Amino acid sequence: MTKFSIIVAAGLNNEIGLNNQLLCHLPADLRRFKELTTGHPIVMGRKTWESLPIKPLPNRTNIVLSRNLALSIPEATVVHTLEEVGEIIDDEEEVFIIGGEKVYRDSIDFAHTLYLTRIENTFTADAYFPTIDEKKWQMVEDVFRASDEKNQYDMRFQKWIRKA
Repeated sequence: MTKFSIIVAAGLNNEIGLNNQLLCHLPADLRRFKELTTGHPIVMGRKTWESLPIKPLPNRTNIVLSRNLALSIPEATVVHTLEEVGEIIDDEEEVFIIGGEKVYRDSIDFAHTLYLTRIENTFTADAYFPTIDEKKWQMVEDVFRASDEKNQYDMRFQKWIRKA
């Protein structure tokens, strides 16, 4: 059975974006994103697709979730529900939900794993990640990554799994 995983970078107040852009440029987080998602299908909302600097993201099946039944994107597979995602990727080991806010809200209750980069800063934002319910999720990994000349903020690479 396919495992749905969420991958996200969020500020201390769960901020994830402003004006359809990431909050900041963190090469260490982008490298982690690429390492984890390469070779796996990725699912995103239409606005996240539009925000990508490179389309489609290479070496991944790009799936765009949209309510617009007429939407067609030649470089990606367009679906209209998360159930449709399950129907087209049922032979995949792991599928990554990569945003945005509404897609995260709609998928957090059935995802198995959450890869969270917690950026140790607060930001002005208009998009937020849902609060992690610690009754339902358990942190199993928490690796500190200090800021440096390329990464402006300290961050924590966390892995959470759904409690049984």
